[in-house]
Amino acid sequence: MSKIATIAYALVILVFGVTHFVNTPEMRNYVPAFVPGGGAWVYITGAFLIAAGVAIIINKQVRLAGILLTILLLSFALTIHLPRVVNGFESGVGLIMKDIGLAAGALLIASRTQS
Repeated sequence: MSKIATIAYALVILVFGVTHFVNTPEMRNYVPAFVPGGGAWVYITGAFLIAAGVAIIINKQVRLAGILLTILLLSFALTIHLPRVVNGFESGVGLIMKDIGLAAGALLIASRTQS
């Protein structure tokens, strides 16, 4: 059962990665102003999400992918969603919780893997 859950999780991450490429114009607006490179980060993070999902599915470098994915997702919560909540976007709380939950899942997957 945990293998099915792990693959389902990886597929969710893959879809989020593809979404970064499909919705790039909208997502550029969420890149924090203090981050140099602007919209390029939408592509970079999208590629990383896809790579992490693939790594988990094919069971290669899963521990590394899980740890890096945890860091990425927590950085989304802190640098993208939290500032929006502070500025009055109340629905952003759900986005923070989503990213924290996904980060926890990535950390669980990383902690259960030897490679």
